[in-house]
Amino acid sequence: MIKILVMSDSHGRKDLIHKLVEASNVDLIFHLGDFSQDVMDIVYEKNVYSVKGNMDPLWPKTSDYAKEEIVLEVESLKVWLLHGHRYEAHFSTDRMLAKAREKNYQLVCYGHTHKKEFDEREGIYFFNPGALKDGSYGFIKIDKGKIEAELRVI
Repeated sequence: MIKILVMSDSHGRKDLIHKLVEASNVDLIFHLGDFSQDVMDIVYEKNVYSVKGNMDPLWPKTSDYAKEEIVLEVESLKVWLLHGHRYEAHFSTDRMLAKAREKNYQLVCYGHTHKKEFDEREGIYFFNPGALKDGSYGFIKIDKGKIEAELRVI
């Protein structure tokens, strides 16, 4: 079983990131953009995967620790990490769904909307932890191909 701490849109709340990382026994950490530099000081100590959000180009050297999108294989599932702004996530998950179908992704983790979500569409799971700046985050557990998620508020 793999347990993942997922956060997005931290907007400078490094204090909340450190609190969560210290209190959570997880295998992986995902930061889904907007102030991805907030995880820069832990990215080399932990298994942290960070993507760029629409606010991240404002910071120098963001590309040193964050990518535009990341695709991982976690327990044989294809997991897609992105912020969501380039796929109009504020309006719907339709464009992400189309790409996930095309690429055979089973789990899509995104942020940008500041709205929590765990939903399944056409056999593809969508997870948005909400905005960490507002205290919202989540956990994903993947065990033998089964996905479980929990959305929380600090």
